[in-house]
Amino acid sequence: MVGQKGRGLQLHDPRIVDAYVSVLFEQLEYHKVMENLDRLIQISVEEWEDSDQVTYEKLDHLITESMIYAEKFCTKRYSTKYQWSPLLLKAVYAYRYARLRLKTTNGIPVTPKAIQYHQKQAFITDEQHRELDAVEKIVNFLREAKAQMKSYQKKHVELRKEYIEGLAEAQILKRFPTAEEGTDFFNKQKEKQLKALSNRESTRTMHSKIRTALNSNQGGGRTRVDIPDARELLSINGRPYGDPSEPKEWKGPWITITEPDEIGKHIRISNIKQYHQAHDTPFAKEPLRTLFGADGTTSFAQSFLQGTPIPTKYFAQLQPETQRILNALQVPVEYRYDREAIITPSQFISCYKNVDVNTSSSYSTRHVGHYKGILDRPSLVEMHSRMMTLPYKHGFKVERWTDVIDVVLPKDEGSCYIHQNRIIRLVESDFNQSLRILLARPMGHFLEDRQEYPEMQYGSRDGQMSISAVLNKVLSFDIARMLKVTMVSEENDAIGCYDRVMPQKVSLYLQRMGVLVVVLMSVCLNFEDAYHYIKTAHGYSKETYRSTKAVPLYGACQGTTVGPFFWLIIFSLIMEAFDPDLKGMTFYSPCRTIQTARFGDAFVDDTKFGVAMEPGDGSLEITDVIVQNEIQQILTDLTKLSQHYEKLLYASGGALNIRKCHWFLIAWTWVNGKAYLKKASDSPGKLLLTSGASTIPEEVPRIEPSTGYRTLGAYIAGDGNMKKALAIGRQKSIDYAGLLSNSNLNRCEAYFSYILYFYPKISYALPVSTFTEKESNFLQAPAKAAFLPKIGINRHSARMIIHGPACLGGLQLPDVYTDQGVAQLRLLLGHLRRGDETSRLLRVAISVLQQRVGAKSLFFNLPYTKYEGWTEKTWLTSTWKFMHITNLQVQITRIPLPTPQRENDVFLMTEFVYLGFKKRDLELINQCRIFHQVLTLADITDADGTTMDPVYNSKQRHPDRKSPLQWPNQGRPSQQAWRQWKIALHSLTLKGKKQQTLGSWTTRPHQHWYWIVRLSDKALFQNLPEGWERYDPIANLGRTRSESKPWYSKASI
Repeated sequence: MVGQKGRGLQLHDPRIVDAYVSVLFEQLEYHKVMENLDRLIQISVEEWEDSDQVTYEKLDHLITESMIYAEKFCTKRYSTKYQWSPLLLKAVYAYRYARLRLKTTNGIPVTPKAIQYHQKQAFITDEQHRELDAVEKIVNFLREAKAQMKSYQKKHVELRKEYIEGLAEAQILKRFPTAEEGTDFFNKQKEKQLKALSNRESTRTMHSKIRTALNSNQGGGRTRVDIPDARELLSINGRPYGDPSEPKEWKGPWITITEPDEIGKHIRISNIKQYHQAHDTPFAKEPLRTLFGADGTTSFAQSFLQGTPIPTKYFAQLQPETQRILNALQVPVEYRYDREAIITPSQFISCYKNVDVNTSSSYSTRHVGHYKGILDRPSLVEMHSRMMTLPYKHGFKVERWTDVIDVVLPKDEGSCYIHQNRIIRLVESDFNQSLRILLARPMGHFLEDRQEYPEMQYGSRDGQMSISAVLNKVLSFDIARMLKVTMVSEENDAIGCYDRVMPQKVSLYLQRMGVLVVVLMSVCLNFEDAYHYIKTAHGYSKETYRSTKAVPLYGACQGTTVGPFFWLIIFSLIMEAFDPDLKGMTFYSPCRTIQTARFGDAFVDDTKFGVAMEPGDGSLEITDVIVQNEIQQILTDLTKLSQHYEKLLYASGGALNIRKCHWFLIAWTWVNGKAYLKKASDSPGKLLLTSGASTIPEEVPRIEPSTGYRTLGAYIAGDGNMKKALAIGRQKSIDYAGLLSNSNLNRCEAYFSYILYFYPKISYALPVSTFTEKESNFLQAPAKAAFLPKIGINRHSARMIIHGPACLGGLQLPDVYTDQGVAQLRLLLGHLRRGDETSRLLRVAISVLQQRVGAKSLFFNLPYTKYEGWTEKTWLTSTWKFMHITNLQVQITRIPLPTPQRENDVFLMTEFVYLGFKKRDLELINQCRIFHQVLTLADITDADGTTMDPVYNSKQRHPDRKSPLQWPNQGRPSQQAWRQWKIALHSLTLKGKKQQTLGSWTTRPHQHWYWIVRLSDKALFQNLPEGWERYDPIANLGRTRSESKPWYSKASI
């Protein structure tokens, strides 16, 4: 292992940057870099020769050496004992210089380069250097230099203060070049700058102390790895532990490796396996490997994109999903990308202005600071932008760009197993940002604007949030539970998606969109010929590995600017080739004006697929036989859906880790009109999938709908419970309390440890959480019990003071329940205004819940405590409850709300609430209401609105009326429920008649009446499937003692 080098160029001091730029200009001018670059940039594509590429490599090497030399010249040397200042640094170098000169007089060999370097750092002139020509003079100079150094070390704090003041003045002059020293403006700005510098230093110290106290120091790399112990292959019972070369399957003991070179060796072997995983996928095997080549730029690839089919003898050998991928690549596009491969100085400046100076980069020690420090030097900006352009203009690789660093991070905190690593590839900064400028940013916007990305993908896209994908899952489960429909959901875990991306398909897709072939050739060459160095806590490995013909390596490089972009292209291609006839999840609003049809949701490679049944129309009794048939049907549909995705993923170079996937079922058992979720033991079923080229199906693990699981950083469950999330959050709170109690943090440090380190850990998933206020307090209690005394507050202080706003004298500490409610509202209103897929899901969920509530007004604006008794506990009801507690109201357009159908019409559930029925009784009443599929009083009365239809007082659905709305599934209510229903209906009547007669119809009834009478001529109409049948009245057929009862004869319409 070779120790890694620290950065010398720091951008916060303009004087250091100016010194760096000055030395860099001298070096570039000495080597005539600009002149040679001017000649290269003028060479056309046709005239470019191999010798020109050699010249480019020489220039690149000279520029790199010049940048490193200039940085070294202005580098600060830090000491842990004394605060750094230029004067102290100068005195130290003067002392070291004198010691080197004394060594030379004593015959000890010292290189002239070392003496010259220390002379420059100590600012010793050549004349002074020549005057030290005798031992006595050198000894005297050494004594003076040592005395000066000791003197400066004693007053290092004052010297540091002077340096900070000088730094503040330099920064002011850089921002305001015309400002004059001594003026009021200059002094005011200096005071501000000094305060900012002081705050920055104290903040850095504070965060370092907090990280140490909370054990949250990050970085440093691997210090150990655990590998299978190959010395023990059999258990005590004689059973084999597995193959030690396959750690994922190993069941035996492990050994720990701590020796640096051995760590690098084992990580190198593991990384090669990781990058080689896609070798058995279709595009890595014949015949596609030869047809398209390694980068998809062969002559056949060009003709293929123009419509030339793959030879039939080859095409017939491929799996159907691979054929669909190839067919999708040949579909013409309406718009083509026509941008030239040129990086302009303005693009260079715009890009590097937004890059964090602390971003890790290359093996060559060029770092982001080298580029950010010269953004106000036009000639240097143009030099770098030209050097970045030439490889893409002529399609060649850059030797420096092929040196990459593999940083290995554990997938799980604290895990050291060799197979549980995440590889982050660090490439040269200019290479990385050139990919951003030429491909990731403009091409990403181009595809986004033309809606080429699938809507279900939320990862690696501007304006999309991972929490939205989680909300989609939560809403899907909520809708299924509110509608009481059968639904199955599967969470897929792809194996190293970035490490398995095939460059041919990315290249073919981008060529199809109009990207120049020469650009893609350069990109693929630099990736394909990369030399990989391993970085651990001990430094860089001496040995490298690379792709070979025998062991080709693939991958889109997680850590580069194009890694997410390339995977997004692969996923877009998969969904473009997806079979649209497969069944997924389709949800409607009750009036069917809002629809959402989707297969699932995805964030990068984490995908969720689901299949849901639609509610029945109420004509059939819900029995266990029907439910079991539905379960078998949706399991069959999900198997087809998941297997189709797996084969498309395999055709794209990816694979599913079937053992880490899982699925669960939402199905119902009806007991006395109330639905209960079935357990796995009550609804047997298996999900079997094949993986890759294998024909042997594997069983996907199944979990209960009540089991919480982790998805995109949040913990959710199919039945909506928050037990798992609460347990995880509570444990984080307990851990923080223990660390904080044993720390020596002061009040300010303790405060920021809570706000910046602990609270973000528990608040990320709050927008999709449904904690009650009691649960929120339980989660936060241990942390607050330890935190409040640390900041000098009694832990029993009123929570109104602790969480109250600062303007009213409160501490304004965040509260989990309040922040959850606010985050829910932001997510709700933000998506409703945006009108995306989540918006449609929200509108469907709101409409379904509105129907279950059975009220006229939007339920958000109703008192939650009066309507909670018969509503399913969902994300929307959690938001509703928060709005009720905080007395908030909301107006939402584009949500179809039910309206009264006649004059004096009332909504049944609102009327029953007004009449004072208890919550338990209202739940039973609502079961009967949904069973009869009625909303208002007009739905249960006769046509003239004077009498209640006796059918609705029975246990049977009305034979002559049918609601066209989509209603939730409802089993036959219990006897107790029917008794409460009759009592409720009786409260609306007086001696069998309505207490208040309904007036004229104000809108079209939402029920379909099978029989209607036209008042003008008393004609009777029957609604039949083939159309309306009319019956005319027959006159003079007698009358009863009370009224005339006409007879009708059939007539044609």
